[in-house]
Amino acid sequence: MCLFAAAVPFAYGAGLTDSAPDGSGAIAPAPIIVKGTPATPLQLERGRPAPAKPVSWWWVHAGTALLLAGTSADVASSWKQPEGNPWLTQKSGPYKGMFYTSGAVKKSLLSAGLVSASYVLAKRWPKTRRFVGMFDMTIGAALTGVAANNVVQNPNLR
Repeated sequence: MCLFAAAVPFAYGAGLTDSAPDGSGAIAPAPIIVKGTPATPLQLERGRPAPAKPVSWWWVHAGTALLLAGTSADVASSWKQPEGNPWLTQKSGPYKGMFYTSGAVKKSLLSAGLVSASYVLAKRWPKTRRFVGMFDMTIGAALTGVAANNVVQNPNLR
C-alpha cells in the first residue's frame, strides 16, 4: 500500500519534494496545481489544488432564452382562444373564459419570476448554473410543446 501511496503523486505529474513543510526532512508529495488557475500561497503550502473554474453563464443565458421563447409561443398560440386553466382565463367581458390580457400578464409575470430566480440561484451558487439552465430549457421545451399542441388543435392559428 505504501508503494501505491508514493506512486499516486507521480501519476498526476506532481512528483516529490526533498522535505516536508514541517522541516522534519521526510519526503512529502509536492502540491498538485491545476494548470491555468492561480493558487494562493496557503493552498500551495497545504498542497491543495487551486479552485476549479465555475460553470459558464451560457447555460443560464440559453435556458432563460428558451424559457422566454416557449412562453412567447404559448401566449401567441393561446391568444383569444378558450383556455383550460381557470387561473389564466378572462373573468369578465367579451372574452370571458378565454385567454386574453389577464392570462398573458399572469403568464409573463410567472416567466419573469422564473428568469429572476434562475439568475439569483446562478449568481449565489455558481455550481448550479448548468442545472438551472437545463431546468429552464425543460420548461421552455414544455411550453413550446403546448404551443404546438394549440396550433394543431385550432386550425384558425395556421
